[in-house]
Amino acid sequence: EGVEKALVADMVELEKRGTAFGLYNLAYGITVFPASLIFGFLWYKFGTEAAFLTSAAISVLALCLFFTVRSEK
Repeated sequence: EGVEKALVADMVELEKRGTAFGLYNLAYGITVFPASLIFGFLWYKFGTEAAFLTSAAISVLALCLFFTVRSEK
């Protein structure tokens, strides 16, 4: 989590850093719960391989989006 917070700090002006950290933590909190539910459902219904492969695919998609949708400073 330290790397993500450092990234947020580097991307945002000092005056808006508190708001940025608040939004980061809000987004993190909103997404962790459903992600855990979906992962558990996939594990239960389709097995560990399906759960981890789906997680890996979503991670690769997020990485691709990160490199294509970055805003300029």
